[in-house]
Amino acid sequence: FGLGEMFSKSKVERFKPVLIIVLSVVLICCLVRSHIRTLDWKDNYSFLGSSYKISKDPLLKAVKLGMLGKAVSIFEPYQKEKSTNYFRESLYSLHKAKTETKKLKLKYQDSLPLVIKSYGLDYDSLLSKIAFVEASLRCLELKEENKVGLTILKPYVKRSRFAEPRILDLYANLLISERKYVEAKKVLLRANSLYPNLPFTLTSLADFTFNHDKDLRKTEMYLLKAFKSHPYDKDILLKLFDLYQKENNSSQIAKYGYLYGLRTHSKSAYLQALVTYLNLRQLNSAKKTISKLLQIAPNDPEALYFISKYYFEIKNYQKALSFLLNSYYQCKKSGVDPLLAFDVSNNLAKLYLFLGNKDAAIKLANEIETFAGNNVEVLLKLAKLYKSLGLTDDLNSCIRKIQSIKTGNRHVQ
Repeated sequence: FGLGEMFSKSKVERFKPVLIIVLSVVLICCLVRSHIRTLDWKDNYSFLGSSYKISKDPLLKAVKLGMLGKAVSIFEPYQKEKSTNYFRESLYSLHKAKTETKKLKLKYQDSLPLVIKSYGLDYDSLLSKIAFVEASLRCLELKEENKVGLTILKPYVKRSRFAEPRILDLYANLLISERKYVEAKKVLLRANSLYPNLPFTLTSLADFTFNHDKDLRKTEMYLLKAFKSHPYDKDILLKLFDLYQKENNSSQIAKYGYLYGLRTHSKSAYLQALVTYLNLRQLNSAKKTISKLLQIAPNDPEALYFISKYYFEIKNYQKALSFLLNSYYQCKKSGVDPLLAFDVSNNLAKLYLFLGNKDAAIKLANEIETFAGNNVEVLLKLAKLYKSLGLTDDLNSCIRKIQSIKTGNRHVQ
């Protein structure tokens, strides 16, 4: 009896608007998750390409078309017209959705249960979400004037109940683009007051304080707050990593470089962390970074070069030699940057000499002049190597080359 009553025709008709709103919100959430997965699987947008055609709900169709346009712009950047057409089709469907939602609002908004309104599932809230999507499409994707987006969003920013965090964040960033910095800061602070600790609001505040207030301590404060509540967010980790690199804060560079590498499998972040840990002589931390590097870049010559430095520091000279030799062979095989090839070869020659194998060091020294080019700083290192090996003729030749380059530079000046 209970189920029959619940699904009776009169009940369904009465709550049909509510069901439409709930299902629309659920579908949007699912599609946001699908958008994230699109970034992982490049072929996923082929599914959207076929599914949007059978979508009868205009809002659902608009969201799918917008996602499809975004996917094309990421994975087929040369197909500018194609992505633009999808965005314009999305706007057309969005306009239909807005018109239908306004009609439903007039008919049902006042009769909706309070619980629906409290969860932001009513028609006014749905219209605010449509406004956000429209402003994003017009200003971020189709590059229309920022004033267009500001006009669309302004009614929902001014009325506190519809001031959703994403709307406030987009509105503030459009204001920044229009150089209305005072108003933008007020909007961002209001967003953080209404919705504390949201990562995108905190990172927007961090960007603002860094770029406009020039206040590094406040920038750090906002980013650390964001990190505390969202420690796995790669954008927050990258911003902290970049901030501490600008400040030349070695211990924090190493920490957040390692964490960013852990989250994104970034070779360059792991390398930066390893180099910094070695400079700080934090060898246990360097060791754990090495294990991660070897998982993602086992034959990378630069990684192998710095790994050899770790083993030299712990006095495991044979392992240092093994990694440095591997780096040397990878350099010869892959045609890397000559400066890296020089550093690897130079250090290998010095290691051979340190281990008592002077013949191997001399043989290597005869090969590496080609990597030095006309770089005076590198040639000075080469001269030092020649001197340590007792290669007087090579040393004198190298010194003459350095003098010639310096003389030529003075003439140019």
